[in-house]
Amino acid sequence: MPSTKRGGGSRRARRTPGEYRAKLAVDVDVRQLALELAQLMKPPERMRRTFGDVGADWLSRVVRVCRENEERHLWHLCPLWELREPGLDEHGDDLTKARIDACLVHLDRANGGPLGSASLNKLRSTGKLVIDDATANRRWRSANPFDFVQPRRVAKKPYPRITADELARALACMRPDRQRECIWQIHAGTRPGEQKALRKSDVDLERGFVTVQRSNARQETKTGRSREIPIPAGARAAIVEAMRLSPSALVFPRPDGTQQRADVKLSKVLRSALKRAGIVTGYRHTCRRKACGFAEEISLDAYRPGAESVTIDVRKCPECNFKLWCEGIPKHFTWYGLRHAAATLHREVGADALAVKMALGHVPRDLTDDVYTHITDQRFREELGKLVVKPSPPRRK
Repeated sequence: MPSTKRGGGSRRARRTPGEYRAKLAVDVDVRQLALELAQLMKPPERMRRTFGDVGADWLSRVVRVCRENEERHLWHLCPLWELREPGLDEHGDDLTKARIDACLVHLDRANGGPLGSASLNKLRSTGKLVIDDATANRRWRSANPFDFVQPRRVAKKPYPRITADELARALACMRPDRQRECIWQIHAGTRPGEQKALRKSDVDLERGFVTVQRSNARQETKTGRSREIPIPAGARAAIVEAMRLSPSALVFPRPDGTQQRADVKLSKVLRSALKRAGIVTGYRHTCRRKACGFAEEISLDAYRPGAESVTIDVRKCPECNFKLWCEGIPKHFTWYGLRHAAATLHREVGADALAVKMALGHVPRDLTDDVYTHITDQRFREELGKLVVKPSPPRRK
């Protein structure tokens, strides 16, 4: 009869040494299996992809307006290419906020690097897009380290202004084909790439509208949306003449009929016209003797009446007593600035703000303007027809 405990319970039978050793072996096997299972479930080292891997994958699939910009951004981030996704263990090759900050500091112009604050913010945004894309495709499981990098503070600089009178004087100093292009830019405000890609088939002279639907070599605009704008009254004669003289399907081609390159120096053309028209911010005096190398820039205020400094008359070099060559410093204004000038001048003559926004192709931020407001063709033409800038002879001093 089995023995009993105090309280009436039955006593558990004792294990023999053989049974104890067998259970211990089973427990050890279970722990070993658990460790092996945990090791298998842990992502292997090859799954911890580098930033360069996910960046190349993103670049192969992404559709952007200017792919060259994205390639350039990733090239600037090349010190981060070999860094991997942070894992469970501590590794020396993890992509962390500290490493990203160190890379951006090295590129900062304030520390002798090539880029300013605005460009560094673009690099940060590109890196964030790369990791977000990898996370969405389950190629990156850790947090996005670019989310923790603070954007640089960018000081907003005043944009250079130009008046309708100054533009009229500059137009008179341009070549006829460049003059027609500039007149179109001043009145229509299209982007330079949209102007170069404009075709005759996009111009409906009978209806009086132009369809803007491509830019440079792309079959779409910057925003991906085509738009119709009325031919402004001040630019109708210029675009009709440009179409008549064009030897190809383009409205503003090169002399041989091919499309203008995206990197053509139109800003240089504009500044040369401004200099010939006398729209300058000062004068640069250089020595005519090449071996001397003397040069001096004097602001326009020094030549105004009452200033006790210099005159524009012939001056002598203080180094070698040779005559100085006097050359005007043109007002710093770019061809893209004509787009800003178009918006400003249209508003100054009283054009409707929504009509100007639609002409420039800006994406509306307001549901009322984007969906519910519809401007008639007649009203659209009237609003853009208020501005008329014609070439006028430059004033000689």
